[in-house]
Amino acid sequence: MKRFFLLLMLWPTVLLAQLNESFSDGEILNNPTWFGQVDSFIVNGDYKLQLDALVAGSSFIYTQSDAIEDASWTFEVINQFSPSSSNYTRIFLTMDNPDPENIKYGVYCDVGRNSDRLELGIIKDGNEEVIIESEDGLFAASTNSININISRNEDLWQLSYNVGNGEIVLDSVTYPIRFASAWFGILCTYTKTRAKKFIFDNIIIKGESLRDRYTPEILMYHVTNGEEIIIQFNESLDETSFDEKSFYLSKLKRYASLVIYNEDQIVLSFSPALDDVEEEKLVVSNLADLSGNLLSTELLFSFKRVKVEEVKTQSLNELCFSFSRTIPLNSWTEANLLLNNKKVTHFEVVSSMNDFEYQLKLTSDLDNGAEYLLQLSNLKDDRGDTIRTFSQTISYYQPQRFDVVLNEIMADPTPQVSLPESEYIELFNRSEFDLSLNDWKIQVGDKVAYLPDSVIKSGTYCLLIPSAKLNEWSDEVVAVTKWPTLSNSGFGIALYDGDGSVIDAFIYDLDQIGGDKFKYEGGWSAERVDVNNMSGGANNWFWSVDHRGGSPSAENSLIQQNNDVDAPWIVFSELVNDTIIRIHFNEVMDILKSNWSISIQPEVEFCTNVDSVFMQYVDIKLNEIPDKNKEHQVTFNSLFDWAGNGLMDNILRIAKTDTLTKNDVIINEILFNPFIDGVDFVELVNASNKVINLSDLCFASWDEDKIIDKLYPITDKSRMLFPGDYIVLSEDSLVLFSQYYCENKNAFLNTKLPSMPDDEGAIVLCNQAGEIIDFIEYSKDMHFDLIRNEEGVSLERLAIDQPTRDHQNWHSAASSVLATPGYLNSQTITDKNSVKTIALDYDLFTPNGNGDKDQLIIRYSNKEPDGTMSIRIFDSAGHEVRYLINNQLMKSDGYYLWDGLDDQGQKLTPGIYIIWVQRVYASGNIQENKMVCVIGVKD
Repeated sequence: MKRFFLLLMLWPTVLLAQLNESFSDGEILNNPTWFGQVDSFIVNGDYKLQLDALVAGSSFIYTQSDAIEDASWTFEVINQFSPSSSNYTRIFLTMDNPDPENIKYGVYCDVGRNSDRLELGIIKDGNEEVIIESEDGLFAASTNSININISRNEDLWQLSYNVGNGEIVLDSVTYPIRFASAWFGILCTYTKTRAKKFIFDNIIIKGESLRDRYTPEILMYHVTNGEEIIIQFNESLDETSFDEKSFYLSKLKRYASLVIYNEDQIVLSFSPALDDVEEEKLVVSNLADLSGNLLSTELLFSFKRVKVEEVKTQSLNELCFSFSRTIPLNSWTEANLLLNNKKVTHFEVVSSMNDFEYQLKLTSDLDNGAEYLLQLSNLKDDRGDTIRTFSQTISYYQPQRFDVVLNEIMADPTPQVSLPESEYIELFNRSEFDLSLNDWKIQVGDKVAYLPDSVIKSGTYCLLIPSAKLNEWSDEVVAVTKWPTLSNSGFGIALYDGDGSVIDAFIYDLDQIGGDKFKYEGGWSAERVDVNNMSGGANNWFWSVDHRGGSPSAENSLIQQNNDVDAPWIVFSELVNDTIIRIHFNEVMDILKSNWSISIQPEVEFCTNVDSVFMQYVDIKLNEIPDKNKEHQVTFNSLFDWAGNGLMDNILRIAKTDTLTKNDVIINEILFNPFIDGVDFVELVNASNKVINLSDLCFASWDEDKIIDKLYPITDKSRMLFPGDYIVLSEDSLVLFSQYYCENKNAFLNTKLPSMPDDEGAIVLCNQAGEIIDFIEYSKDMHFDLIRNEEGVSLERLAIDQPTRDHQNWHSAASSVLATPGYLNSQTITDKNSVKTIALDYDLFTPNGNGDKDQLIIRYSNKEPDGTMSIRIFDSAGHEVRYLINNQLMKSDGYYLWDGLDDQGQKLTPGIYIIWVQRVYASGNIQENKMVCVIGVKD
């Protein structure tokens, strides 16, 4: 466009600078010649130009005119109608294009287009701007005749008109223009009824073509490679008016090394090339155009070379480049990429949306963890600047299992201790490499959250928090959107890398976290003790002891070496379906790569599938459905945990379960009046010779007529209950673990229990069809009469072969244990004819703390149930020194200990002592025994 302006300024002299058109010759094709839609116009009988169109539309004619300096335009317009936006005239005083739709620079006069106004406007860069306008309604009459006079003197525009009452100057406005004129034109826009009612006459144009009286303008300048500054002007320059000294860098105090001029462009060369510079000033002095107009100015600029901001290895075959400027995609075809001085000839380039970042996919993988010298050169940015040769050592490490571990988890931050009330997950990088978390994800249950693009450095922590809690954290954290909520009761959590490989996984189970039990209630994090222990077991996860409730982004409060030296074991097995048995282990097993095997007796064809995420179960798929109750012995051979410890008790039973019928599973122990902070429980035992599926069992409620009205399934897992096995059902087995001795914790199952009132109630056991398997209607009166406080004491079944609903078959648990969940009842009658005794394990004991006979053991066996025992101890003179046991409920058999102290807790002197024992049974029988013991001389 700059060259176009120049051409217009030098328009040939054949163009008319003067025009006087009165149409007295009766035509418009000569003197002057009009172009355009001349067929739509005629010279009427009054020798005036008149529109003569047939249908609605617009018609345009034009003639040559270059008048624009000290110019005037006079013309008469007659409208035999009142104009509107559909019927109006536009007179183009100047135009750079004879097409009214494509005029970029021009001056126009609208007659009646907008609210019957007369308007003078400028077209600049294709945009219209009205500079003078009349009041509305100037052309409101049905016929309007107006003489219009427009003048330009320097940059002062004036518009006047005469409608028959003398000339009226509408306004004068200063508006500078710097464009030339080539044409004068008339545009009529009309409806069909107005197609012959536009009349024009006495068009007089005076003036000169555009004179260059303006200082040259700099349209654009830019720095290329720091070697050149290119300056673009709006017109040609006088090449003799400048040299190298005309261009000076004030900050760097340097002149241009070389100046090259080409038409309207100057190229300044600088040697040596410019480096990065901020707010430099290029001083330009006395440049002249061809008319002698001088330009002196200062050009501010900052220059930064295109640089490689960052190179990241995304995978073993993918590099990511970030640049300081846009890099055109096609520039890569000329780029040189070297790895260890060897040119990489084949790679795929993928650009980001802004072309500041590119991914290069190599056809050959890098060696995992190896270092390479990367060199990049001959790459151009969008300005044409070429980057200087870039060098950097790169490497990529494909993370392996347990390179990054889950190190601390805050699943329940309420009630708040001191940390922000926010869930968090802490990661720790065990590897020797800094690892990118780009495209990594955390999965909790079925919820997946992708991690932001960040780096976890070798030997450091990364704290993941919900993005909604970001303002509550002051330390450096990684905010995760769509945070997968951590269930307070437990969940499975897995960390995956960008390739979808499991890096670490952990089953967050309250039963598997050691430490203070009150911290179950919230506010405390679970911490990994040893990052090199991969067992996932209770001995490596503890509740934090940090006074804040946790130790996020810092060394764990309980960190210590904790080698996994314990042998793993099988927790339980379940039936996934008729042919798949799932074996659950207590810790992470090396089941993905180690050379282990399974054998089954009696032999049966099978295959295995392993848990690749948590590595804590193995599925055994049998090729055929086994017979019911036919037990198979499964032996795991050479199976180890991740630390190399062999499987303990590597043999287990599996079988297809049988149909559940009445009395197959019976109620064996119940606790309906727990401690204030305790829970109820129901213990069942498989009294049949069948293998029972626990998922077939339900608790039931019944109405007043003892008709079953609702079932409550015990579990949805098909756990096998073999003959003689116990299962303890409660709503929180952890509470039972804390309050009672629990011999076999694998015999516990958390489930929803029926309502168990403290006074009386019913426990009904059904199959899925609602058929009663067993039931007990209990009451507090079933407890032993001599028990003063029934709270926390269970009712135990005395005999398996006696009816459940027979209250005589139930008895309070011994006071020494209070309850026996998961193992043999304390009040079990197995042999009515056995001989019962009471005796001391030894007659002489020495309570000196050396671990040898420090306490006297008083053992007993009872011939009948429902007995209490009292034990009193006398010295050789017959004085009572210790009331050891006072009317305490007995088990079928057991023992009591005497530590050799008196009632005041004082040590007794060596000598002979009498042990007096009285047993009182509910039948009325009383049995008394006296035994002699000696407290020996202490060493």
